[in-house]
Amino acid sequence: MHDEEMGPEAGRKFGMPVDQFTEIAFKELVAGKDEVVIGTVGTFPREELLDIMARRRAGFDTLAKLMRGGEP
Repeated sequence: MHDEEMGPEAGRKFGMPVDQFTEIAFKELVAGKDEVVIGTVGTFPREELLDIMARRRAGFDTLAKLMRGGEP
């Protein structure tokens, strides 16, 4: 996929092999996770991304509860 968009020289340095991606994603999904993070985005720390995602989920859960008439 990346070869077509970026050319073989640059495309093959980007991403990961599809079998590796599939194996990681499958394990996470089988474990019951509905948000799966595979790899990193540049040099952004993975743990920081996971923290942002957890805080975002907590905010949306609170909002959903409020919209259903519950307490925050």
